[in-house]
Amino acid sequence: MKKSNSTSLGLKVTYPKRRDAIVKKATELSLLCGTNVGLILFSPKGKLTSFATHGRIEDIFLQYIEQSNELRKGCVSTNQANLHQPLKQLKREREMLEKLERIETLEGKLQQLNQQQREKQDKMKCYNYEMHKVSSTSEALLHQQFLTKAIHNVEHLKAKMINMEEEQSQNLKSIEVADVDSEEFDDLLTWGEYMNSEKNRNEVIERNQNGGTSGPHLSLEFLTKQKQWNLNTSSAKIPNKRV
Repeated sequence: MKKSNSTSLGLKVTYPKRRDAIVKKATELSLLCGTNVGLILFSPKGKLTSFATHGRIEDIFLQYIEQSNELRKGCVSTNQANLHQPLKQLKREREMLEKLERIETLEGKLQQLNQQQREKQDKMKCYNYEMHKVSSTSEALLHQQFLTKAIHNVEHLKAKMINMEEEQSQNLKSIEVADVDSEEFDDLLTWGEYMNSEKNRNEVIERNQNGGTSGPHLSLEFLTKQKQWNLNTSSAKIPNKRV
């Protein structure tokens, strides 16, 4: 790891990135090992950043101080009582601040909901106006304009919904027409194939009749076309010819 530039600008840019990376590593260590990890960091300007994977950073300090000397391995001085009480006081103060913040947030949300409720109630009064409270012509005119605008909005919404329903109906009809046209096109192809085979058969019969009075000559060409005509007429359904 290379040390960052010692300039104030370099430290300001590097610290937030490194801080987030350290907090991420602490979270990963806590998840992998099942431990409670606490961090205390100070920015180049002296801003405190505390982090604890479970609970608060004060809880980790108190848990450490309350351990026996053998477990602490003499890392804490004998003046631990003076440190223990301030930490507990700090923990209580922080809990109080967090509760106050939650209360203020809830009060803000409650005020916002009350404001929305008052606005809705005022709006509903315009639809169910008490006529005996109308004291001037201007007030009656304002009420009339409000109702006229509301009716216009309802009519506009109604027309929009009708147009959407008509478009959906037209789309369904166009799909049905497309299916019918495709079936008719298939029938026309079948009819054309039938007419071609019938024409070829008539040409062969006519040519053989012109060649003699003893009946059609059983040539190889005649037998081949006659066989093809028989196959077409037996396998294909001949549609009704349209006028």
